[in-house]
Amino acid sequence: MSGAPPPPVEPWRQTAVAWTHHAEAWAARTGARVQQASEPPPDASSPATELPPAQTEAGVQETLGEPTHPAARRYWIRRYWAPVAGATAFVLCLASAGWVVWSWSRPEPEPPLTAPPPLESPPAAPTAAPPSLAATTPPPPSESAASAPLNAARPEETAGRPADRLASWAGALRQLGIPAVALQAYGYAEAVLATAKPRCRLSWTLLAGIGAVESNHGRYGGATLRPDGTTSRPIIGVPLAGGVGVELIRDTDGGTLDGDRTYDRAIGPMQFLPTTWRAWAVDADGNNRADPYDIDDAALAAGYYLCAGDQNLATGAGWSSAVFSYNRVPAYVERVYQVADSYGRTS
Repeated sequence: MSGAPPPPVEPWRQTAVAWTHHAEAWAARTGARVQQASEPPPDASSPATELPPAQTEAGVQETLGEPTHPAARRYWIRRYWAPVAGATAFVLCLASAGWVVWSWSRPEPEPPLTAPPPLESPPAAPTAAPPSLAATTPPPPSESAASAPLNAARPEETAGRPADRLASWAGALRQLGIPAVALQAYGYAEAVLATAKPRCRLSWTLLAGIGAVESNHGRYGGATLRPDGTTSRPIIGVPLAGGVGVELIRDTDGGTLDGDRTYDRAIGPMQFLPTTWRAWAVDADGNNRADPYDIDDAALAAGYYLCAGDQNLATGAGWSSAVFSYNRVPAYVERVYQVADSYGRTS
């Protein structure tokens, strides 16, 4: 239609044209100053100098290599250098605007990881402590402890499971909502550490708090605990491939424990890293095998790990320091505290 408004001009094109006009005006002013400085003062007795035919606009285009006449120089600047200057200025403006937008939109750097402040007191102590066991204390973990292969199946060995002797104690705490097999494993680990590391004063509520946060007591992803303490399916964490909130830890076990030959993953109901499990693996149920997917072995290994620094876990400072060594995230320490304190008060 003849009365239709002209199509809108893109903002970038308007900006480019404006910068080009600005550059042309600057070039013209500069050329005029150069001409005034280089030309001799006018002589009234001499005739006016005319532009030779060869330096007309058409002739200038033919002899642009070395313009000598002031008019040719001005034309050469307007015709060739002004657009280049305008385009350069436009690119610089875009780069500046992009830098400003990037500086506004980039995420703030995360503060350095620091340990949480020491607690004034540990979580509430349970009133139902596990009974003392006369069973032989399993030896402390060592680097040579054997580990079960990934998803290893074994026949149920409930008859020889030492933690089964805590069945009555665990049954009296069913209001906690913790599977009996897991609760027996936590209680048995406390009883063992009370003899092996008496200064540590580890409580089963701490192990229960970690087990709840890490895997919901072996029930993460639809898994269940068998009567022998193993999980119905392997509980394996996400690949530690780096990124937001995820460490970068490349494979250290050839995928033997976590099934991943590229990155490491946390494994089992207590979520051990393969390297940590190799250092702290222990056989808690007497089947001559240390299995990170067995709640008995994993709970006792976690107890030994938490007591490694000869800290008194009955104090707030010792408790928070031990949990922070297990997972170096302050929010994790707070969450475990809340769950462990709830178990202590409810029991």
